[in-house]
Amino acid sequence: MRLFLDANILFSAAYRDGSPAALLIELSNAGRCQLVSSAFALEEARRNVAAKAAPRVTVLEQLAAQVTIGLEPTRDQLLTAASSPQRMPQFWRQPLPLERRHW
Repeated sequence: MRLFLDANILFSAAYRDGSPAALLIELSNAGRCQLVSSAFALEEARRNVAAKAAPRVTVLEQLAAQVTIGLEPTRDQLLTAASSPQRMPQFWRQPLPLERRHW
């Protein structure tokens, strides 16, 4: 199973040892899952850790070494997807029912 770690999860895992987010690293080390993130999410986590807990940046870098960084879509790929709704997965094209919207 692959788990995508966004910037918030990366930050939480680096910020405090033993946090629920840090437990995902242990699952990965045990071979139970593969951790994936993006360069964008990792950079955002770096900025936030550096601003709020600078000594923990080294912990974040150690975590990042265990995460596979996926490819970001190019600008052209994003524009193509946005201009061709038929190429998007079906569930993206259907509006969320009003009772399930949270704003």
